[in-house]
Amino acid sequence: MKKEIKKFYNNLKKELKNLNKNIKEITKRSNKSYIKILLDIYICYLKYSVTYEEYKIFGFENVSKDKRDTYVGKIRKEYINKHLTDKHALSLLNNKTKFNIKFDKYLNREIINIKDISYKEYEDFVKDKKEITCRSEAPDEGKTIKFNLKDYRSPAFILEKINMNKLYYMEATHKPNKLLEKLNKNNLTTISIVTMHRKSTIDILYAEINMYLKDRTLSSKIDIKTGKTTYDFLDEKENIYKKHPETNEKLNNIEIPLFDKIINTAKSCALAIDEIKEIQWNFTISNTMVYLLSASLWNDYIKAQIPNYLKNNISFMPYYRKVINEKRKIK
Repeated sequence: MKKEIKKFYNNLKKELKNLNKNIKEITKRSNKSYIKILLDIYICYLKYSVTYEEYKIFGFENVSKDKRDTYVGKIRKEYINKHLTDKHALSLLNNKTKFNIKFDKYLNREIINIKDISYKEYEDFVKDKKEITCRSEAPDEGKTIKFNLKDYRSPAFILEKINMNKLYYMEATHKPNKLLEKLNKNNLTTISIVTMHRKSTIDILYAEINMYLKDRTLSSKIDIKTGKTTYDFLDEKENIYKKHPETNEKLNNIEIPLFDKIINTAKSCALAIDEIKEIQWNFTISNTMVYLLSASLWNDYIKAQIPNYLKNNISFMPYYRKVINEKRKIK
């Protein structure tokens, strides 16, 4: 009992410290009083289920009361997901083997499950390859490692590292898109498309480019109509990047290659799975091909609601209400 009380006290202390830090940051940028912001955060939590961290990210101190109800915080998103997701179908996204089978024709490459092959089969696969890319079981791209065969004395040393890092899926590394490689040299760059399956049609909710560096990820919203990044790139700590920190290339107004093809592929993928209405699809591209990497529930919806990304401070909740009502009528 004492341990539980101590744990509760430590968590409360940490939470209050974070709350205080957030309020100070908001008061500094808004010139509003501490008490006024504190009360407003409390009211917004009760009315809109928005936490103090979400309040800061959304810039709620500058959002009018009539528009605050359009925003989607974590609590609301959990409610939305319950209506739009058959949880029994999630394994189709979370399990790489099931995912690769389900969406095989959109992968556009051969993917080997290392657990299912012998060492001889592994050797035969890598012997004529210059580089291989290996991924973990995780549905995201957080653990992806490339191995240049010239850097190792034999394939056995690579396999040892593959097992050490718990990587289970192997493929030949495709030649990256010329423009994206110039911007983010020797690093993984992905394009994410968020789709909504409505009856027999597919809506595109959001598009984003992600550049994975060793110590951070740079992201920017893609304008769906133009296929360009008309917004600043941000990292996880909301630092702004006008230039790439490694290549020094300018990161403004990038026209995403093959964007229409990526959109069409995402729509085709979404039509293939009716049990999960909203999905984030992750792709890489070469100069001519689109490669499906992974898919998941949309996890970056908070970041998608920062002030610069929204038109007239109107967010996604009215759209979600409409979709959920449609689904209820179908039933």
